[in-house]
Amino acid sequence: MCDVSTATTETNFATNLIGTTPRDMPLELIKKIYDEASKYFPKVKIGYAFTEPLIYPHLIESLAYAQQKKLFTSVITNALNLKKYAVDLCRVGLNELNISLDGPQEIHNYIRGHKSSFQRAIEGIETVFAQPNHPKVSVFCVITE
Repeated sequence: MCDVSTATTETNFATNLIGTTPRDMPLELIKKIYDEASKYFPKVKIGYAFTEPLIYPHLIESLAYAQQKKLFTSVITNALNLKKYAVDLCRVGLNELNISLDGPQEIHNYIRGHKSSFQRAIEGIETVFAQPNHPKVSVFCVITE
């Protein structure tokens, strides 16, 4: 589990989350990787499982490119911005969507440090399910004290 809302900035996760140097993979590089993957490893599963994929500036375009190459794609997200991207994720053919929740509303919002993150996640999930070609959706929860 990532160390969100722990007020600790010294961990590897926090450094990558709030670092000052952009760490986004260029779209040209991702396309080259997908070209090679489709040629040499066509059954590979492409997983977007970094800090928060829904803030990656090339997410939708790179997912669309992966689908053109007939590659399986998966995204794991905290779903805070899912409602905003739900239609596009479905439109480009995302295969699998994994949502990370930390428990019921009160607990999730406390852990995430955002007063409506649970509600926004639920709204995003509902928006995904309202789409005719939605991906397989799973919800994951880490059990903690």
